[in-house]
Amino acid sequence: MSLPPEAVSAKAAPKAANRQTTRSQHRPRWRAASACVGLAAAAVAFGSSAASSATQRPVPATPTLDRVPGTIVIAQAAISSAQLRRRLQRDGWSKITVDTNDRFPDQYVVQACRGADRFRLMVNRRGQFTQRLKLGRCSGASAGSGRVDDAPRAVSLNDVRTRLRSDGYRKIRFTDRTLPRYVAEACQRGRKFRLVINRRGQVRDRSRIGRCETVADNDSNTGTPGRPLAQIRDSLRNSGYRNIRFTDRQLPRYVAEACQRGRKFRLVINRRGQIRDRSRIGRCNADNAGGGQTAALSDIRDRLRRNGWSAIRFTDRSLPRYVAEACRRGNRFRIELNRRGNIRFRQRIGRCRGAEPIQQASLKPRDVRRVLRARGFNRIRFTDRSLPRYQAEACKRDRRFELTINRFGQITDRRRRGRCRSDDRAERVSLPEIRDLLKARRYYRIRFTDRELPGYAARACRNRNEFALRINRFGEVRSRRQVGSCVAPERGFFTEPRIRRRFDINLLRRQERIYADDCQDYFEDLLADNTINFAVASAQIEEDSFDLLEKLSFVASRCPGTSIDIAGHTDSDGSRASNQRLSERRALSVVRFLQRNDVPGSRVRAIGFGEERPIASNATASGRRANRRIEFVVNWDEG
Repeated sequence: MSLPPEAVSAKAAPKAANRQTTRSQHRPRWRAASACVGLAAAAVAFGSSAASSATQRPVPATPTLDRVPGTIVIAQAAISSAQLRRRLQRDGWSKITVDTNDRFPDQYVVQACRGADRFRLMVNRRGQFTQRLKLGRCSGASAGSGRVDDAPRAVSLNDVRTRLRSDGYRKIRFTDRTLPRYVAEACQRGRKFRLVINRRGQVRDRSRIGRCETVADNDSNTGTPGRPLAQIRDSLRNSGYRNIRFTDRQLPRYVAEACQRGRKFRLVINRRGQIRDRSRIGRCNADNAGGGQTAALSDIRDRLRRNGWSAIRFTDRSLPRYVAEACRRGNRFRIELNRRGNIRFRQRIGRCRGAEPIQQASLKPRDVRRVLRARGFNRIRFTDRSLPRYQAEACKRDRRFELTINRFGQITDRRRRGRCRSDDRAERVSLPEIRDLLKARRYYRIRFTDRELPGYAARACRNRNEFALRINRFGEVRSRRQVGSCVAPERGFFTEPRIRRRFDINLLRRQERIYADDCQDYFEDLLADNTINFAVASAQIEEDSFDLLEKLSFVASRCPGTSIDIAGHTDSDGSRASNQRLSERRALSVVRFLQRNDVPGSRVRAIGFGEERPIASNATASGRRANRRIEFVVNWDEG
């Protein structure tokens, strides 16, 4: 029995449409769309013809084009790994690593975190999950929160570039700036690397791709000259090295031999004074390790005078070497002497003008007692008054200490010897004595707001900042909080010059902690002759300020229980609004540097004052330079 021509054509139409759809999966999307239109037309034709020939013979149903009823999948393109990563991030996943699997080439293998758990995911090329397996906990999950910081704030390219420069990279060129990661090429020690950096500025992957053009190009694109050997020598001495001898002074790196704790090392130092390699090469002999006969300071001074030196002033008396400044033939030198009084290093630092500078006189025991009381000590008893140093026993916060004080009133060594009994505490200090103690601590405009025992409350100014103080009956400042600003004190208000303390990193490391007032003194002494420099009209810190900021970070990390305000100030150039924003950005840059150097972010705060608090006239270049500054203000509350 033959079928009519209409039925034959209607029966053949689904097969032709099916072949056309199969071929359209390998064609562009516009051809697939045209195939869909043809398929729809064929389906309409088949419906009409089937209705007319239903009485003759039943026609089989048209086969479906997909495996899931109700959907049609036509030539869906596979997603890339970058698209898959962005899709997972939108869905709340973090710490995503995407890889391919040789056993399943049509699937991605993904490891990612969600909440505090880590999973292994199998994802097909269409972005659909085929397997999900829990592996364990994510590292970095905050306890109790149940959530990982999966979307941290991305650092800017300038911050990433500054961080790479501080790590020794040069010739930095970003090849991919699209988040969530950066890709850059940079040089380090004559080798060229490809770096993959996350949004926080941390190098997550590094692969060597060649060599830089010249070894000297490590620092050539910055134009920054190498640090002088004298400064590198001082930095090594602050790190505890002695008997330093440079065996290779040819840039871009130095090679030196030095002793530390009786062991001898070979050091490879870059042009910025940072130790890049250290290898032990033996032991130091008795003379190198600090043995041998030590000459007295008076004998060394007499020997220098016999050799024609004058205006001799010792700036560092800590063995195994001495550092002094002296004049000879109208020139002023910085000289380093060994323990026998022999000059090992000499550097010209200027000229001697007119008469010899007046040497700083030694403090008498009563003056040292006053300085110690201003530091919060009581029950002071001297056990040795013979110069060049004093020894005493004193109490502070019901703890007893044995103190070693140099002739200028600075505590060079402190050892705890027990606790002070309650009856060992000093008698109650009167208000005039408390006023004198505060004045010795460089406070002015002192005004008591509460005079009732067991404590006092006062308002006082220091370094042009006004503070609210709480003082106990023994004259110790128990808490301090900044409440405003003050004008500078009147000329001649402080009758005695301020005693500057020397920054000795080894001495600070031996101390358990730095008390709050001492912490403020260290900040003021470090910033008295040094300035944190920034690029013009920018918040980017210049590299010559990194050493100063590292010292400030070390002091801040040794002052627990305090909060530090980083105050930024500018000159009057530009508008008031732009200066305010610039001061806040610069203070925030310093805070970020401190946080990268192990200072908790909860203890530091950035404040910008713009041009509101000048300390000099903005009419002169020197005044504007003085007004562009960063100040460290310490607040504390000891209960």
